[in-house]
Amino acid sequence: FLFKHHCPLQMEEKLKKKEFDINQQNSKIEDEQVLALQLQKKLKENQARIEELEEELEAERTARAKVEKLRSDLSRELESSRRA
Repeated sequence: FLFKHHCPLQMEEKLKKKEFDINQQNSKIEDEQVLALQLQKKLKENQARIEELEEELEAERTARAKVEKLRSDLSRELESSRRA
């Protein structure tokens, strides 16, 4: 068996490279965690806005239905008064 002996300098360089790589990966993970939190916040804001818009839409539909009923009632009344 032949063993390849690394001098301490090479080992230190490899260690520094590994530490650098780990730090880069940790930094990337932190950036992605921040991005994930920002996206979660945006998602909650968008969900709240959707709920708001759905409520407005429902109120508008209700108001429109009332107006249509009033229009229908007035048309019938007008028709009745013309016959009388």
